[in-house]
Formats: sequence, C-alpha cells, structure tokens
Amino acid sequence: MPRIVQPELLDILPPNDPKALRSRADLLRLNRIMGHAKILAQQLEALPAARPFQLIDLGGSDGLFLLEVAKRLGRRNPAALVQATLVDRAQVVQPETVDQFAKLNWQVRTVTADAIDFLRDAFAEVDVIIVNLLLHQFDDEPLRELLALASERTRRFIAVEPERAALPLFLSGFVGFAGCNSVTRHDARISVEAGFSGRELIAFWPRGPHWKVEECRLGWSNHLFVAHRK
Repeated sequence: MPRIVQPELLDILPPNDPKALRSRADLLRLNRIMGHAKILAQQLEALPAARPFQLIDLGGSDGLFLLEVAKRLGRRNPAALVQATLVDRAQVVQPETVDQFAKLNWQVRTVTADAIDFLRDAFAEVDVIIVNLLLHQFDDEPLRELLALASERTRRFIAVEPERAALPLFLSGFVGFAGCNSVTRHDARISVEAGFSGRELIAFWPRGPHWKVEECRLGWSNHLFVAHRK
C-alpha cells in the first residue's frame, strides 16, 4: 500500500489537554504490548562503562518510554553512566521522572525543539540517537533531511516504527479494546498508513562505505531500522 502521511491528533492538541495526557498514557501501554522498550534495550545492551554514554531520544515526549528502556538496561549494567537528552516539541517531562532516571545513573536533560531544528544545530557527535514512533510523521523530503543530519551527529541510529502492512492496519482498529481513547484510536490507523515496509528507510539514509545499515519487520507490527558507523 502507498505511504500516506497525515497529521496526528496528539500533535495538534495542547500538551496538557486531558485527551493528550490520556493518549500519551495509551501510547506507553501500547509500546509495552508491542515490546518497543525491550527492542531498544536489546539494541543498546553493549553500553561502554568506561566513560559516559551519550544518547539522544528524538521525540522523547514525557520520557516515560525511555525510562522503561533505562530500567531494562540498568538491570544489565548498573555501573554505566548515561547522559541522555530528551528532545520534543512540548515540554512534558515531570521532575519526578528525571529523579527516577538519576536513580539508574542516568543524567537527563530536556530540550524543547522540533527534531530537525535540533539536529541542524551543531553539537559534538554522540554515541547513539534513538527514535520511537517518530519518523513516520515526516513526509519524504523532511525525513531525508532528518536522517542526513542524524548521520552527521551520531555513531549509531536506531528507529522503531510502525510496519506498514495489512495485518498491522487491521489490528490498529482494535486498540480501543486496550482501553485507548478516541485520540489514540484515530492516530493508530494514521500511524500505520504512514509507516514503513521493506527497505524504505535504507533508501533515505545517506549512502557511504562507512555505514552499515539494517532494516526489517520485527514481530507482527514493528519496523526496525539500525545504522551504525563501521
């Protein structure tokens, strides 16, 4: 099916709108069902412990998803210091969330910015940039720019996105049975229609012999893209 990008209601609502708050909670629950935190934790298992590990989460929202990733990694390597930057257009990270990160030896800062605008600002190369359910919100040309900028800012890039296929599209119609509100039910189908299949993200990533890229369907609804510098 062709890729169709449409605005999602969660991106239009004010950050503190009750429906937006409920939808972010819905997304955290759906992420658990789909195993996104586990997928990203597995990709990040080999954290270097000899120095601070620098991570950027683009579209990090309220930080609760990354906190679940941190908890999984903390059990594996509690000595590793992680310096994480949460980037989102809305500032919705609560102080208590930052405190929970600190207990896991994660130093977290928040940046209120659009993902592309943030990447346009020069900064020192980081170990990894991760995105969870973000890339599908971009049309082709902005997506190409985002990935090009990311390739200049990191040694590893990991994205978990919706798989654009008949089964995920069908299942998106049943998220209401998981207790999701009208915003999440609306956005679920739109997310799948804007998702990825095959090697579409590889085609957008800058080509070069110094990059190794992988892309695949994972499970029944997830699309994984990983690029790392050789």
